[in-house]
Amino acid sequence: MLKIKKFMVTLMSLMILYLLAGHIYIVLESEFFLTTHLTLEVASVIVAILVSIFCWYGYRYQQQQKMLILAFTFCIMGMLDFVHSLSYLGMPDFITDNSANKASTYWILARLVQGLGIFLAIYMKDRKLRIPAATIVFILVILVSMAGIGAVAFLLPYLPGMYDPTAQTQTMTKIFSEYIVIGLYVLTAGKLLTGKSTDKRDIFLTYALAVGVFGELAFATYNYVYDSYNLLGHIFKITSFGLILKGLFDEAIGQLYQTNDELDGQRRALEKANAQLQKTDQMKDEFLANTNHELRSPLTAIIAFTELLQDPQTGPLTPLQRDYVNEISDSSNDLLSRVAEIRDLSRIKAGKMILRSEKIMVEELVENIVRRFKPQYDNKGVFLEVQYPESIIVTGDVERVSQILSNLLSNSLKFTPAGGTVLVSAYLDNILNHAKITVEDNGIGIDPLEHEAIFDMFYQVDGTSSRSYGGTGLGLSLVKSLVELQGGTINLASRPNQGSIFSFSLPLYGKTGYTEVDYGT
Repeated sequence: MLKIKKFMVTLMSLMILYLLAGHIYIVLESEFFLTTHLTLEVASVIVAILVSIFCWYGYRYQQQQKMLILAFTFCIMGMLDFVHSLSYLGMPDFITDNSANKASTYWILARLVQGLGIFLAIYMKDRKLRIPAATIVFILVILVSMAGIGAVAFLLPYLPGMYDPTAQTQTMTKIFSEYIVIGLYVLTAGKLLTGKSTDKRDIFLTYALAVGVFGELAFATYNYVYDSYNLLGHIFKITSFGLILKGLFDEAIGQLYQTNDELDGQRRALEKANAQLQKTDQMKDEFLANTNHELRSPLTAIIAFTELLQDPQTGPLTPLQRDYVNEISDSSNDLLSRVAEIRDLSRIKAGKMILRSEKIMVEELVENIVRRFKPQYDNKGVFLEVQYPESIIVTGDVERVSQILSNLLSNSLKFTPAGGTVLVSAYLDNILNHAKITVEDNGIGIDPLEHEAIFDMFYQVDGTSSRSYGGTGLGLSLVKSLVELQGGTINLASRPNQGSIFSFSLPLYGKTGYTEVDYGT
């Protein structure tokens, strides 16, 4: 926020400089003045163009209407000041004959553009303004301004005079125009002062306007083109432009550092959250490992005792007792398989899953798995069919490939209604040197939006899946991990109510460089 006391001190200092220049009034040598004037004007033109560029990119990235107006203002003003410096006597003629009146005309046009542009930028409601093809619009503004500058040179005899060559002093029209500019500066500075903005661009602009007011006073009150007031006005002008540029630069750098600080804070927060997540994930893995160990022992005992109860030598059971024991046995074995899935996923995640590279006859493996699942399919009334060419040999771990196919068949059985069909097929992909095994069903299907998510741990197809169909959401995650560990891929093609096709690939035996050794860690 702009400090009023500091601002008042600045005003007093500027006033002292202005009065001091009048007290030691001198007239400079024309050659010295022209050289100094040209240097100051070239510097002010460069600064004006830099301000325009800063404001333009401020608009491009923030879409602020204020920045767009200031970009146009300082671009046009920079061109006018450049032409003004070329229009003095002693400089090569610019379009038409140079004269003090011509230079003064371009000067006052530049000041009016500056005063009015800054006034509009501050007083118009600051809002987002998106212009299609903004760069083209900017180029058109430049071209129109150049055309207008050229027109002024030709129309100069018909325009109000700004300098009287006979009296060698500025006209009342020019002096009045300077006071109009002063009024615009004062109104704009007042708006900024009452707005209490904390934006460094606005703060420095307020100081720049204060300097500009005294610069315009110097231009309005000089008696001779080469006197000290005119020189002081140019010094105030370049100082004013420099303050505006500094405000833009400081705000841009400040925003950059602020953004970096925010990003650094977010990075630290993410690192902290990530560390906490890793700790939580580790605790979860430890819990699963401990749970697996704690559950396997009693489950193994339960299954062993149910097998003893089912043995006729243990003693006869009534039909109702036999049903109860069978239910206990089935549920215990099902729970044991879930525990085994947790164990396997924990091993894979820890990098401790060891797989064997073996020669696998696909036909034999599929027949064994299908034979084991056939009673379950028959019991539910789902048809299980097999279709594959003979003599497909792949490389992999027999136990784990059997586990992959078993999980897929169990999944299809779960989601296929009675009367449905599940087809197991296999075929060669000689291009990729892989064999593909597919499990196709005409069950409930899966939404394409969930195709990737279903391979995540604990993911259920819908909120009621675990209750309607059972399961933990671990089977497919385990399948994907086991397939990829053996150098294969798994894909899914499915739509709601149109069934699902799961297909996984395994490298062909003898064509991938695999040897019969353990791999994994």
